Amino acid sequence: MSDSPHPALALLELERRIQSATSNREVAFRAVNDGSQVLRFDQAVLWRRDLLSRPLVVAASGLADVSGDSPYQQWLARLIQTITPEPFDKLRVLTLEELPEGLAADGAEWCPSHIVHCPLRGPTGTPVGGILFFRAQEFSESELAAAEWIARSTGYGLWAWRSERSRARGWLKSRITWKMVILGLGIAAL
Repeated sequence: MSDSPHPALALLELERRIQSATSNREVAFRAVNDGSQVLRFDQAVLWRRDLLSRPLVVAASGLADVSGDSPYQQWLARLIQTITPEPFDKLRVLTLEELPEGLAADGAEWCPSHIVHCPLRGPTGTPVGGILFFRAQEFSESELAAAEWIARSTGYGLWAWRSERSRARGWLKSRITWKMVILGLGIAAL
């Protein structure tokens, strides 16, 4: 948490840093690492959905990379699937004890007892993922407001860099693309 006497200045500085990021990866990194200047947390995790709509951890505070096959990444994916409502449109506050027993037991070594889960949305409301904040102490109302501000700024930043990938994603999801692939494979098989 910032030692600044004006927490609003710390929020504005974080927002400026997110806006000046030069890639999606940098936006995610700044949100989970620089976010600690605004909100005190033990761990922050930013996730997005992959092409198959599965949760994928993009960044975790203090970690250069989270391996897709690591037990921590697998547990986080299970956690996200369990606690993400449909639609995911508002902040959610949980404790480790509120999680299903198996999930809580598996996560006890990684997860402090208090969790804040915020949706990441672009300016048009387009969902782009979520951000989790973990810590041992309960979050205050002002800290929850700061978490929402971080999530809103991060969502806008990720949305702004998303346009590069949306063309490829749209092409991959297109029925015409898959019909052409199937036709091409059929012709090749003949």
